[in-house]
Amino acid sequence: MSKKKISVLRIANIILIILAAILILNMIIPLKPVTGGAVFTYETSNAACLYTYGEDSTEMPVDICCNEVQKVLRCDTLIDDPNYYQVCYTSENPSEPHYYLNSDAYNYCILNGFAIQKEA
Repeated sequence: MSKKKISVLRIANIILIILAAILILNMIIPLKPVTGGAVFTYETSNAACLYTYGEDSTEMPVDICCNEVQKVLRCDTLIDDPNYYQVCYTSENPSEPHYYLNSDAYNYCILNGFAIQKEA
């Protein structure tokens, strides 16, 4: 073999060794856990949001609900309701529209950066 081919092989081997060392180091001390948070952030299977106006109630998709809940006057924590965690009011009048969110929907909204007005 010529010296030029040997030198190219040495450089390739050195690069491969450095790359292997970086990958092994990343397995031992990960730089940033990227998968677990992404799965939890977008998990909406148990999330529930209920839009209520007068006697009518409609279940809403969580993404739309989070967007709408940002516009409300305030949200209060429900203590005695096992199904829903927050109720959010659009005005001081209880007959006006309001939203019920369970804890999964509320956490989904918070984790995805939606600003929800908490009780005063």
